[in-house]
Amino acid sequence: MSDQSAAGTELSVTERISTEMEAVHGRVGLHVRGQHPKGHAVLQATVQVLDVPAGLRVGVFASPASYSAFVRFSNGIQIDDTLPDARGLAIRMLLQGTPDQEQHFVLASSPIFFAKNAVDFLRFLGVKKQQSRHLTGALLDLSDPVSARPVADADAVKRQVPQQQFRDLCGSDLFPAFGAFIGQPAQSLLSCEWHSQTPYRLGTAVVKYVLQPDASNAEVGPRSAGAHMFRDSISEFLTAGRTAGFTLGVIVQTNEEEMPIEDATIRWNGFWRHCRTGSWRPRRNGSLTEAG
Repeated sequence: MSDQSAAGTELSVTERISTEMEAVHGRVGLHVRGQHPKGHAVLQATVQVLDVPAGLRVGVFASPASYSAFVRFSNGIQIDDTLPDARGLAIRMLLQGTPDQEQHFVLASSPIFFAKNAVDFLRFLGVKKQQSRHLTGALLDLSDPVSARPVADADAVKRQVPQQQFRDLCGSDLFPAFGAFIGQPAQSLLSCEWHSQTPYRLGTAVVKYVLQPDASNAEVGPRSAGAHMFRDSISEFLTAGRTAGFTLGVIVQTNEEEMPIEDATIRWNGFWRHCRTGSWRPRRNGSLTEAG
């Protein structure tokens, strides 16, 4: 993997990640959205900023206020909701009349990320590119080098090879946190706890964000499993006239060794401080707008 562009200038880690993302996801056809391609719903939200602790009154948390927002639920990579995956939740706050116009929060169902930092994630993309090439090769019968053709048991190869590659990724020499990252139990996305995974600067503090669901978000009765069960459960909840509520808070870094900035595979445990609440409803006329 080259660290230089065609012009010979050294690429930043961000630029290298962008290049590798295009190479990895271009091979599997995810050109439009490399991460979290399947959206379950886009909802309108009303966000209320509370009287937050003095040390955290920065940016959108500077003073009590109310904002409109959009919220998108998604799968990390899977199209079938019954398969293990990291689920995503993105909040887009609309800050009308301010220079920034918008404030975004990107959260996931796991409190940890599988890569320690940006450099470690770049290493992950390199491994995934190798695995993608291996899968492509495994699907070809090369017994006759002149005329390669698809293997007879292609469906079995497509099941078995990715399973082995997943086990390899979880190995101690690669990304041992990967299994826990996507191994969260499937549940209603409205009653799930959401995490920023990586830390952020908030004023003079370093924090991780946590979004906790209200107890009233719990579903009534059992939920049937299916490939689109998260979209269906959100639709049933909201079309019944119910409103989903959440509270956003932060965990403030108090110990640099136990709560490191450069290792997102370590979960922060600390005092949780709430900053704001949100109530969410369907986007259009009582119906969900499916996200792309």
